[in-house]
Amino acid sequence: GEWFCPLLLVASLGLAVWLTRRNRYFRPSGWRQWCLFPMLVAVAILAGGGYYFAHTANRTMDDRLENLTFKLLSDDSEHSINEYRGRVVLLNFWATWCPPCLDEMPSMQQLQRRMANKPFDLLALSVDNSWEPVNRFMKDNGFALPIYADFDKRISTLYGTHIWPETYIVDKKGKIAYKVVGPKDWTS
Repeated sequence: GEWFCPLLLVASLGLAVWLTRRNRYFRPSGWRQWCLFPMLVAVAILAGGGYYFAHTANRTMDDRLENLTFKLLSDDSEHSINEYRGRVVLLNFWATWCPPCLDEMPSMQQLQRRMANKPFDLLALSVDNSWEPVNRFMKDNGFALPIYADFDKRISTLYGTHIWPETYIVDKKGKIAYKVVGPKDWTS
C-alpha cells in the first residue's frame, strides 16, 4: 500500500548513506559498488514517485466520494455520501441481470440485519436501466435492502467500475478502506 513506498525510500537512502560513510570519499573500487549506488538512487526515486502516485490516487478517490449523490428506490429522494460520515459504509454496485450480484444479495441482507445496531450503512447502487426490474427483483425475492440508482452509470464510471458486483468499504472518515471486485459472502 501507501506505506511501502516511503519504507523503500528510507531503506534505499539509508543504504546509500551507509555505503558513502563506509568509504569517506566513496570511490567505487569494483563493479558491485559502481552498480549498487546508482541502483539505490534509482530505487529511491521510484519509491518516491510510487508514494506520490499512491497518495494522489487515494486523495482523488476521496474527493470523488465527497461529490457522490444518488437516489433512493423507496422514495426517490436524493442522498449524499456525506450524510454517512461517522459510519462505516458498504457501497455495492450491482445489477438484476448479473448472476454473481444476485448470488451475493442474500448475504448482504444478512449483513445488514447483523449490523443494524452499529454505525454501519449498506448502500446498494443498481446499474440497471430503470426502477422496474429492480422493483420486481426486490419484491420477488423479499429483500429489504436500501437500493439506490446509478442508471446513467455516472457513479460507477467515476469509480472505474465495469465488473459487477464491485464493493467499496468506506470508513467513518469517508475514506475508501477496502475494495472487493466480484461476489463475496458477507456473512463471514
